[in-house]
Amino acid sequence: MPGSIHALGVAYYASADFNRLRPSTQRTYKGIFDRYRDKYGTNPVALLEPRHIRAQMDAMAGTPAAANNMLKVLRAVMRFGVERGLVRTNPTTPVRVLRYRSEGFHT
Repeated sequence: MPGSIHALGVAYYASADFNRLRPSTQRTYKGIFDRYRDKYGTNPVALLEPRHIRAQMDAMAGTPAAANNMLKVLRAVMRFGVERGLVRTNPTTPVRVLRYRSEGFHT
C-alpha cells in the first residue's frame, strides 16, 4: 500500500543506503524493521508522530537496548524517507534513547 510503513521499508531495502551497509548490519536492520513492520506496517507513515515512537519504546522498557536499537533503525529509515520525499518530517528526531545501566560482559 503506497504511503504505508511497509512501502517505506520496501523502498529502503532497495536503496543504496541499505545496500551500502555490511551484510551483518543489513541482517540486523532487516530483522528489527521487519518486526516493526509486522506490527505497524499497514499504518500510514505520514501519521507517525514522536509520541507514537515514545509509547512503543515505553512498551519495550523491560529491554531498553532493544528499544534503542529499534529507534536507531527507525531513524535510518525515516532519514531515508525524508531525503527521498516520502515523509515530510522525521518523527524520530525529538525521541531520546532510553538510559540504562549494564553490568557489561563477563569474561
